[in-house]
Amino acid sequence: MREQMRNFRLLRMLFLCALVAVCGIWSFNASACAAERDVALGSESEIKLYIGDSGKLVPDTINTDSPFYQYKEQIARGDYSVNVENAYDEETYNKVIQMGVDNTYTALAKGYVTADVKIYGEQQQNNNYFNNGEYSEYPYETDNSFDNGLSDSNYDDEYYYEEKPVIYSTSYTLKVSLYIDMSKVSFEKTSLTGYQLDGSYYNWLEFDVKVNGLEGVNGEDLDEFEFKSTNEDMYISYSLENGVLRIETSSVGPTKLIFNINGYAFTINLKISVIKLSCGNSLVMKTGKTRQIKVKGTSDKVKWKSSNSKVASISSNGKLKTKKMGNAIISATIGEFKLGCVISVLTPNRMKVINMANKIGKNWTYSQPKRMQTGYYDCSSLVWKSYRLEGKVFGSSNYAPVAADIAKYCADRKKTVKGNAEKNIQKLKYIPGALTFKTGADNGRYKGIYHVEMFVGYTLEGFDSNGKAIVGTKWAARPDNYWYGEIWAQP
Repeated sequence: MREQMRNFRLLRMLFLCALVAVCGIWSFNASACAAERDVALGSESEIKLYIGDSGKLVPDTINTDSPFYQYKEQIARGDYSVNVENAYDEETYNKVIQMGVDNTYTALAKGYVTADVKIYGEQQQNNNYFNNGEYSEYPYETDNSFDNGLSDSNYDDEYYYEEKPVIYSTSYTLKVSLYIDMSKVSFEKTSLTGYQLDGSYYNWLEFDVKVNGLEGVNGEDLDEFEFKSTNEDMYISYSLENGVLRIETSSVGPTKLIFNINGYAFTINLKISVIKLSCGNSLVMKTGKTRQIKVKGTSDKVKWKSSNSKVASISSNGKLKTKKMGNAIISATIGEFKLGCVISVLTPNRMKVINMANKIGKNWTYSQPKRMQTGYYDCSSLVWKSYRLEGKVFGSSNYAPVAADIAKYCADRKKTVKGNAEKNIQKLKYIPGALTFKTGADNGRYKGIYHVEMFVGYTLEGFDSNGKAIVGTKWAARPDNYWYGEIWAQP
């Protein structure tokens, strides 16, 4: 009997030792597994977190071969925590975040955070042995009693044991991938129409399209952000900044732009047409006249407007009517695009002056020796010959004075115009027929003036980003936007 008991105790001790060894091996393997996955998690250990209106983690995205798959239900209940260490967006991920399907996330774009994910669960039960309240790890039996391993004299001490559950926690370092929920993304506009001015040097067009669902996102934040155009002859550039797609082009034609954003396709139809006003960008008319103006190159609806209806008015269908002497900007708006012209309204006599100056400057031959002969001119004789038609001879009815004498004539009669010339031009302050004089010569003449030029009208070069007109100048004997002189006079 004693031999049987000793054999039983030996077998039990061997069983307990084996159990301890198994537990140690399990614990070691768990630690080794965790350490291994700390080094190389791979895609199998990634959890995709879709950011959208729901902002919830989807446990179903955990692969079946992932070490976290067995804890899928705990994850679904939110029974784990994430401690963010290296945040992709410091403003968004600068604190410890509890993640679960009941929690929401906000993120701007795809990024990665390194997280310590702790999964808690009941792993096993272990038998804890007690002898008189003292914990004993390896009890055994001697002399018909349980020995606590201290001495044979304690063989009468009471021994008992209890089963106590032990909760183990397993920790892995997990890379959490943050993705935009592309199913929530849409373009605010899917069709764009643009226009280029015929003959304009600056034909670069820009279009801004808000991208819903990508608020605050830049192009470099995206995994994929590219496009293709069905019209390869058109030059197109694009960018995304703070959730706004900018499309730029200097080309003409129709095309379909197909954008690939993180595997989703979005389409924009783009059409660029060349248009112009039937009157061009500059117009000079006599008072009391009418003229029909049209936009060539489009059949789209046009909204007409005059900047000074007291000088010239225009109807909703583009019928222009001149009223009194002055300048006005006639604009035609098509959608968000605007073009126009500057109209100068003159008296019949001033119109004769302008017509003669244009005729001389564009058709006659420049010659100072022959300046007073028909078919020849210099700068001051052009002014004198033209203004004779309005009854102004600048002091001499028989011979054209020099430029300095014409300037002094105007100054003596308070006909000079004060103020910055560029500002005066943009404000349409000069009436065609105005004179500009260049100074600085050491010639002993009034203010060293050596040249005079006649201003014959305005050009409308375009509109700035605020819709303000940019105005240029026309000259009798010089090309458009010729550099003017320092003194201006309005005879």
